[in-house]
Amino acid sequence: MNLQVIVVVLSFFAMVSLPRAVSAENLAEQEDSANKMETGDFCLKKYQPSRAMWLSGATTLVGTVVGFGVAGIGFATEEVGLFAFGAFTGAFFLVVGPSTGHFYADNKLQAWIGISLRTVLISAAVYGTFVSFAKMLGGSECDNDPRIECSERHDRMAVFWPVFAASTAATALGLALFDIFTAKRAARKANEKACEGLNVMFVPTIVPEKGDGTRLGLSVTIGF
Repeated sequence: MNLQVIVVVLSFFAMVSLPRAVSAENLAEQEDSANKMETGDFCLKKYQPSRAMWLSGATTLVGTVVGFGVAGIGFATEEVGLFAFGAFTGAFFLVVGPSTGHFYADNKLQAWIGISLRTVLISAAVYGTFVSFAKMLGGSECDNDPRIECSERHDRMAVFWPVFAASTAATALGLALFDIFTAKRAARKANEKACEGLNVMFVPTIVPEKGDGTRLGLSVTIGF
């Protein structure tokens, strides 16, 4: 009879003290784990940043390479129609391709601004290239004008148009790369905007039990 009483008493003390010991041992560790939970982990990620960047990059690269490759074949074979089709296709993807990731990330303002600027710049580059070749193949307008001023003006313009075409084309390429590499940031901002107003808070708590025992708990607060 006495032995049974002793066993019951020991079991009672074990039940009361064990939760206290466990909570005292692991409280700090579990608090750290709870504090590491961020609100963003519980918000739906609507856009994938890597997909936005690769969408812009792949569309631009494949479209321009195929388009200008076809244009090169048309130029080599002296097929004017094939050359025009390839050049137009390559220019189209260079203009529109970098903005596809921004359309995906719902960043339409930057997408349309990029398309507009690249359209103007590539049009200027094409015009500058056309004028350069026209002046190169058509000879000088000063052939029948012996004045020195005419020859000097012709020389200046012969340098200006190739430089103009190259600089506008390089600027368009730079804007294309800018839109490609900022598509990832646009997707992140879109996700942050979608999560605005959602607040999830985790607070570790110690819940008392019957007697002197305690138990580790976790309270969750969600606000909109």
